[in-house]
Amino acid sequence: MDLTRAIICACVAATIGAASTAVRADGGSVGPGAKDHDQEVGTSGVSNQGIGAPGVSSQGIGAPGVSLDPLGVVRTLYLSAAYEDALAALAGLPAGVDDDQAEKLRALCLLALNRTDDAQRVLARLATRKPMLKLGEAESPKLVSMFRAARAQVLPAAIKALYSAAKSSFERGDLAMAVAQFSDVIQLISENELTRDAALSDIRLLAEGFSKLANQQLTAQNLTTSPAPSGAEPPTSEPATVTSAPESDSETSPARAAASRTEAAADAAVIYSADDGDVVAPGVIDQTVPKWTPPTVGDYRSQTFSGVVELIIDETGSVVSVSLVQRLNVMYDQLLVRAAKGWRYRPALRNGQPVKYRKQINIVLHPANQVTDQSGRPND
Repeated sequence: MDLTRAIICACVAATIGAASTAVRADGGSVGPGAKDHDQEVGTSGVSNQGIGAPGVSSQGIGAPGVSLDPLGVVRTLYLSAAYEDALAALAGLPAGVDDDQAEKLRALCLLALNRTDDAQRVLARLATRKPMLKLGEAESPKLVSMFRAARAQVLPAAIKALYSAAKSSFERGDLAMAVAQFSDVIQLISENELTRDAALSDIRLLAEGFSKLANQQLTAQNLTTSPAPSGAEPPTSEPATVTSAPESDSETSPARAAASRTEAAADAAVIYSADDGDVVAPGVIDQTVPKWTPPTVGDYRSQTFSGVVELIIDETGSVVSVSLVQRLNVMYDQLLVRAAKGWRYRPALRNGQPVKYRKQINIVLHPANQVTDQSGRPND
C-alpha cells in the first residue's frame, strides 16, 4: 500500500473506534448503517494535496474526536510491517516532534528491512547529537545493543566537541552553562570503556580544573550580587560608647590567669619563616614533585609554566597546610597540591626546639615533560 492509503486506513480505523465508543455510550448499537456512515466521514476530504479528513491537518492526523500524532501513525505502520511507508512518513514529519523517538523508529524500520548499515548510521547520528542518551530495557534488545556500539564509536569525538563548547562557554562568561557542560564531559569520560584513553584522561583533568574555577567564580559572583537582608537597619554614624564596671579583687586574679594562658597559646601558635634569622629551616626528607605530562589538546606542550606553593610544616615535620600563592595551570595545580600534602621534612628549630614553619617553593614546568623546584633540580 502507498503512504496515502496507509494513513487513510489508520484514520478510518480510529474513526470507527471512536464512533463505536460514542454509540455504546448513548445506549445504541453499531450496525451496517453506522459502519457505512463512519467510513463515509472518515474518507471525506481526501485530496492529492494532502491527507485529510474532518479534523485532519498537516500538523496531526486525526478524525472527529480522535487525535493521532505523526509518530503514532509511524508506529502503526511499523507494527503493520509497512516499513517503507513508515520511513516515508518519517521523512515528512512536521516540526516539533520528538527527534529522538523518530530516529529510533527510523532505525527499527531499517533493521526490519535488513538495512543494518543504514540503521547504524542513524544510531551514530543520534549518539553524536545526544551523547548522554542511553536506551532503556523497554527498547528492542537489538536496538539497544547496536546503539551502545554506535555510541562507543562516536563518544571520543563527541566528548572533544562538548569540551570545546564548555571551554567557549567559560571564556565568554556563561559560567552556569560551562559548569553543566564540564560536568557532562567528566561523566562521559568516567564510563568504563573510556577510562584507558590517554587523550580523554587529559581532557578530564582539564575539565575538572575548569569546572572548579567556574564554580569558584560563580560563588564569588553570588556573594557580590547578593542583596542585603530586608529590614536591615543602616549603621549609625555615631560610634557606640562602651563602659565597663571596675573589676573587683575577686575577678582580677582569674582574668590575669586567662590572659597568661592566652599569651602562652599565642606563642605556641607562632609560625616562623625565612625572615626569622634565628630559626633553622626544615630539612627535606621527601619533596617529590609530580611529573608534568602536557596534554595532547591545546598548546600546553609548547609552554613553560611557573608557580609558587606555600606549605605550613608543623613541629613533627608534617605538612599541615598547602596553598598556591601563584597558580601554574588548571591541570597541574591539583596534582601538585595532592602531592605536597604528603611531603615530609625534618622540623624547623628555634633554640633547639621544633617550631612551625612557613615554606614557599617555586615550581617550573618545562615543555619537555620536566619539572624543577627552586633548587633547579629536575624531578622525574
